[in-house]
Amino acid sequence: MNHALWATPFIFAAASAAAAAQDGLTPTDVLETGQLSVSARLQFAKGQGDVSSQTATVDADLTQFDATFQGAVGLIMGLEVEVSIPYQFVGDTKLDGTNFSQEFEEVGFGDLTVSPIYRILKDGADGPQLIIGAIFVAPTGKTEPAEPETQIGPLTVDGEKGGIGDAIWRYGAIAGISKRLTMVEPYLTVAWLSGGDAEVQSDSIEIERPDLWTVTLGAEFHVAPLIALDVRGSAQITGEEKTTDATGAESKEEAHYTLSGQAQLYFTAGSGVTLIVGVGVALLEDHEIDDTPPADLEDTFVWGAHIGIHINLGR
Repeated sequence: MNHALWATPFIFAAASAAAAAQDGLTPTDVLETGQLSVSARLQFAKGQGDVSSQTATVDADLTQFDATFQGAVGLIMGLEVEVSIPYQFVGDTKLDGTNFSQEFEEVGFGDLTVSPIYRILKDGADGPQLIIGAIFVAPTGKTEPAEPETQIGPLTVDGEKGGIGDAIWRYGAIAGISKRLTMVEPYLTVAWLSGGDAEVQSDSIEIERPDLWTVTLGAEFHVAPLIALDVRGSAQITGEEKTTDATGAESKEEAHYTLSGQAQLYFTAGSGVTLIVGVGVALLEDHEIDDTPPADLEDTFVWGAHIGIHINLGR
């Protein structure tokens, strides 16, 4: 079982490749030429689910605390380049069954994402804002898989911390549309991220990671001159993942979807400075996470909150 997969497509990453600017921070914003922005967000997530097999059912619990650091620069003719990287302080997944428990722990930096975004049309009287872009993910994060701390009855086997990097180069694309309508700005983005080339781990286990599709629909409400409310929902489709061990035996995690919702407030605190406070929830579709032997993930619910700061440095 890949214990991290049920938490990976969490709420806060639904449109991570989209550009961000001071006016609204909507996923379709693009910085003007010479503008520069930086941001940081602290995020907490808690999740629960069940892992069932033919012989037993165990409780799965997630506790996650991480930060995302992001920067963007406006180049020429509506082109922006955004760079982001996550760091996980706490990443605990616990499996508890009758007379049995396992705990996986993952910490460290994740992979670096670089996203050039091009504004095809600028929001105005003639039409909406329209963007397209690319997504490139470099394997900069710690990649060693976590070795679980396992307890069976009175026997305890120590574990080892793992990382959150994928150890592979990935690429993708994004497109989005938005339109400012007086006090509300609706938007829609569609993103695709490839699974990348198969990863071969040190113990000769080959992993073919799935492609990811994410559709995000939301709106930003400008409720006051210095306050905006962003509400969005996302659907993420995760393709099939296949693992092959040293003997050639294969196991699969079937394709599934994740539905999530998020609301966040933006407070303009000063010239170019915005404070961010948000909450979110996510539901993962019940699906088979291992077919040898059969194991299913069921009734998975994740909730979380985040705070952040976004600074537009201007020209």
